Amino acid sequence: MWSGTRSRGCCFRRLPAGSYSPGAGRLCCIIWRARAVNSTRPLCQLRLTPIEKKMNMKQILVLLSICLGVANEGYAQQVPPSLAKAIPLDGIQIDGMLADWPEQMLEYPISNSLTGSVLSRPLSPFSSISSMISVATTPAQPADLTARYRVGYSIQHNVLYVALIVRDDEVVLRPARPTPSNQDLCELFIDADHSGGDKTVGGMGAQQYVMVGGASRYTEKVAEVDNTPGLVTGCTHCSGVQGAVARWGEYTIYEWSIPLWKNFPNERLTIAEGKTIGFDAVISDADGSDGGDWLSWSEGVRFNNSDTFGDVVFVAGYTSEELPRCIALPGELHAHYQERVYLSGLLYPADEQPNEWGGLPLVLRSKEDSARVFETISDAYGRYRVWAPPGQYELYVKGAPESAIALELQGVSVERDFHPSLARISVRSEYPVCATRTDSSGQKVLSKAVCQRAASPFSGKKAGPISKFTFLLPPGSYRFGRGSNLDQQQRVVIPAGTAQEIVEIDIVQSTRTWPSVWLWSVLVLIGLVALPAVISLLRPRGHRE
Repeated sequence: MWSGTRSRGCCFRRLPAGSYSPGAGRLCCIIWRARAVNSTRPLCQLRLTPIEKKMNMKQILVLLSICLGVANEGYAQQVPPSLAKAIPLDGIQIDGMLADWPEQMLEYPISNSLTGSVLSRPLSPFSSISSMISVATTPAQPADLTARYRVGYSIQHNVLYVALIVRDDEVVLRPARPTPSNQDLCELFIDADHSGGDKTVGGMGAQQYVMVGGASRYTEKVAEVDNTPGLVTGCTHCSGVQGAVARWGEYTIYEWSIPLWKNFPNERLTIAEGKTIGFDAVISDADGSDGGDWLSWSEGVRFNNSDTFGDVVFVAGYTSEELPRCIALPGELHAHYQERVYLSGLLYPADEQPNEWGGLPLVLRSKEDSARVFETISDAYGRYRVWAPPGQYELYVKGAPESAIALELQGVSVERDFHPSLARISVRSEYPVCATRTDSSGQKVLSKAVCQRAASPFSGKKAGPISKFTFLLPPGSYRFGRGSNLDQQQRVVIPAGTAQEIVEIDIVQSTRTWPSVWLWSVLVLIGLVALPAVISLLRPRGHRE
């Protein structure tokens, strides 16, 4: 005989004490008993109530999800919040080099492993991964991945500064097919006004910022993350966030400058000493073909609920007890700083909108050694950044070496604006659109990462009745479409010399797939429902029960 006590013990025996409620145990008991509805075991032996006897599989799944939610909520509430202290910083330049940061600061380890299936992790963790909870674990191979962060702020600029220091034996990027789980990256979660509760990614109450560890996008779905660094399901250009990533030997540095919002994008939060914000930092480490190992700073965090974030408090400085715990920057970083020159500049002409020039892949290639190649992607403000050894180089748009300009890198930094000759292509479509460049044989030579964000924001798979997409592309032959179906693609040839007087080409494209997918799905379901009745009618009358 199944009892409430026994079922609760079976279902929740691995959870910490107090992480479930009697109501959750009762629901679990009902689920176990209701399983017998579809079994061969007589119901009379289980003493099911009339209501429980009528339960179907859908109701069982709903109750099961409620049980898991109650258990997860109880677990998360037991974990004490993590606490970090942000100190005032001045003269910070966002370039991926930490020479302008204090030599010694308190640093906070990012070492709590995220449970759950990483490979199937959804794009928007705030709204979709309530089942993913971080638990305190120590990485099995610290030499393969160790991560920590330091944090500060500026009253003058009213921004939060964050620097993540990640030691990893290799950097894995997948620019041809980027996803949140198949490459190295970092994510920051911020609830600036500490309002708590469930949040929407890119929404008014809390934000999720992402940055990939090199020249790659966070995802192909540029409608959901338009740039790197980027704001998930929000306007990166409107958020004011700035970030830079640089690789120094075995270290990857992610450097951030983040405006804080009470109500995005309408009301900024003013930083002041003594204030506290909700915060968490996450690192993804992808090794070879394996999926990412996800590590968070806070223990017990659930990213769809900002109540579980850690806390960052703004202080005037460290206490005398905290100063001995400050950690110095790795000495190897300073040695590598002497070997590189910082190159940066703007891509857009004076009469253009800077946000339209975000996400453009660029290549910096040495004239002295053709194997020495560095890649980067322009940010949401049309600015590019790259570190490279001194020497003679050429800079061009990836896949279009004819757009190259020559430059010399020497000294500490070089500022050089680059205005490549690109054509603007406007595509009107009901769905997100990508461009593929082809050569004479029809092979793809530019990845779909060349997509630009739609001029009209949208969410989900559908862009709206008709949305406008903007592409900035060098001369060549292109196909525009959703996928590999050639019937749903349009071909456009951009002739050479189509330069600063940017040409606009408008393509109306409808890529509805409704009857081909949804109609067949409905017909299949109808067939499955009707199949038992058809079989019953076809049986000989003498064999019917």
